[in-house]
Amino acid sequence: MNKCWLVLCMWGLMLLVSCSVDAPPASVPVNRETALALTPQATATLAPTRTSVPTAAATITPTPTLEPTAAPEETATTRALVDVSYCTRSFGPANGARFSARLDRVRTDQTDDFEQITFVFADTSGALHGSASCMLAAAWPADADLGASAAPGARIIAVSLDDWAHDDLFAASPLTETVEITPSDVLEQVSFAAASLDSRGALLGIGLREPRPFRVRVQGDELIVEVARDEIFPPDDDPLGLTAGDAPAVEQPVFFLQAGDVFRLQGGRAQAVARTPELETGLAVSADGTLLAVCRAPADAEPFALPYGVRATLWTMRPDGSGQQQLADVGGCAEPAFAMSGKTIAFTANVAPSPPAVLQVWTVPTVGGEASSVAPADEWSRSLPHWFADGRLVYRASNGSQTIIFVRGVDGREQEVTAQMLTDVTYDGVGQFVVDPANGQLAIEALRTADDGADLVVLRADGSSVAVEQRGFWQRPLAFTPDGLVYLTTECPSESVLRYTVHRRPPRGSIETMFSGQTADGIGAATTQGDTLLYVRSTSDAPGVRGPSVEPGLADESSIWAISVDGTARAQLYTSDSGITQLQSRGP
Repeated sequence: MNKCWLVLCMWGLMLLVSCSVDAPPASVPVNRETALALTPQATATLAPTRTSVPTAAATITPTPTLEPTAAPEETATTRALVDVSYCTRSFGPANGARFSARLDRVRTDQTDDFEQITFVFADTSGALHGSASCMLAAAWPADADLGASAAPGARIIAVSLDDWAHDDLFAASPLTETVEITPSDVLEQVSFAAASLDSRGALLGIGLREPRPFRVRVQGDELIVEVARDEIFPPDDDPLGLTAGDAPAVEQPVFFLQAGDVFRLQGGRAQAVARTPELETGLAVSADGTLLAVCRAPADAEPFALPYGVRATLWTMRPDGSGQQQLADVGGCAEPAFAMSGKTIAFTANVAPSPPAVLQVWTVPTVGGEASSVAPADEWSRSLPHWFADGRLVYRASNGSQTIIFVRGVDGREQEVTAQMLTDVTYDGVGQFVVDPANGQLAIEALRTADDGADLVVLRADGSSVAVEQRGFWQRPLAFTPDGLVYLTTECPSESVLRYTVHRRPPRGSIETMFSGQTADGIGAATTQGDTLLYVRSTSDAPGVRGPSVEPGLADESSIWAISVDGTARAQLYTSDSGITQLQSRGP
C-alpha cells in the first residue's frame, strides 16, 4: 500500500512472529476470467459462539464462510491484555517476500477479554506477513474491483497483505464481499478488497462499532486478530484534558481564529474582536500586545484553497478591533508574524498565477509602506516566517523534493541552518518548528528517512546542534517557555487514539517528564503566556495521524486549555462547537 498516514491505534509492543519456510513459487497474475470468478457474493450472517468446550471446524465449501468456533481454554496468561494497543503493527517476518496461499475460511471466537477473528489459510508457500492498523472508513480503497467497495464499518482494523500473490491459489480463495458478525458488541462485519490488475496484495477489513485496542499474530497458517472487548473509549487517562490544581494564571488576553473571525479570550469570556464579511485566515499579535495582524480573504473563498490558494490581503487593527487598515496587497497573505521590535510584519504570499503554489516570504513596515519579498525568485518556495530578537528572519523552504530552513540575516543573506542535519541519510526534511527568539534557537520536527516518524532536533541559528531527541514515533515541539522547551512525544502512529508524553527541556539540567496519557482528541495550535502553555484540543474525525494532526475543521468541536509548565495546574478556558485555530498571546 502507499506510504501514508493511516488511521492507527494505542501504544504497546509490536508483535513480530517470524517463521522459516521454503520460498514461494513464482506468481501468476490474475487474468480477466479469474477476476470475474472472484466477484463477491452475498453470504449469510453467522454468530460467534462463546464456550470452553472445543468444537469441530466446519467443512470447507465452495462458498466462503464465517465460522463460529469454540474459544480455547483460558489461562492467566491468555486473559491478560498483553501487547494490545491502538497502534499499527507488523506480523510475520519483517523482510518477508511474496507468499502464495488460499484463504479457506474465516473463524470467530469469543473469550472473556477478546473478540477473535481468525483467517485460516491453506497450501501456504512462503511466510504470512503484513501489517495491521485501525483506520477510518474514508481510507478504505474505493477503487478496488475485487471484494467490497464500501468499508465494513466506521472504524476498521485493516489487515494489509501487500505480498499475497495473485495466483491460482488466490483465485481459488472463497472470498466474500461482506460478512456480518452477530451478536457482538464490538465487531460488525468482515470485508475483503483487492485490485485485479495488481500482481499481489489484498486488504482484509474488520469493522468496529467504535475503536478498540487489538493485537495480531500468525500461528502456522492462521492469521489471528484479537480485539479487546471491554476497553473504555474514549480513554479516561488523559491529563491534557483533565482539570487539576488551581487554574493557571492567564492574565493577558488570548487571541484565536474561529469561524473566519478573530476572537479575544479574557477573564473566561470570548468575544469577537471584529466581525467582517471576509474570512480571517491568519493571525499575529505584536510583542507589546498593542496591535494585531490578520490575513483577510474573500467570504466566498473555497475552504480547500486556504490559506495559499486564495487572494488575501494583510490588515492590522488594535486588540479591540478599532483602527483597521489594509497594510499590504501582493496577491496573497498567510502566516503573519511581528518582528520583536513591532516595526515590521513578515507574511507568506503565493506569487504563482496558477497551481502549483510558489510561496515567498514578504515584509512590510507596520506603519505602512511598500511590501517587499525577502528573497529572489529561485527553486525554493518559502513559508512560515518567524523572527529572532535581533531582527533575523527564520522560514521554511521547499523545492518539491526536500524541505529545509533558512535564516536570513539583517544584511539580507540566507543561510541554510538544517544543512548539517540533512547531510546524512537519517532525515530527509523538516516539518513544523518553533523559535526561541531571545536565545536564537530552533526546535524542529526532523522527518525520518526510514519511517513516517519524526525526531526532535534543537539547533542554534548557525546550524550547530544543541540536542537530538529520538523517542517513540513522533516528536512535536509545542513552544519555548522561560523554563525551557515543551514538546510532545507520540509513542506510535494512530488515527484513533494518541498515546502521548509531554516533556520539558530546561535550558540547563535534565529533561523532565511532565505527564503521560492517551486521548482520542487532536492537539493543535499552542502558544505561551509567561510560564503557562496554552493549547487547542479538537474532536476532529478527519483522517490523519493523531500526533502530527491537521488543524481542526470548521465543524469540529474545540477547546482552549491552559497548563502550568510544571504540569500541576490545568484548566479548560473556553469551549466551542466549531474549529479553533491560530492561537496567539503576547505573553506576560
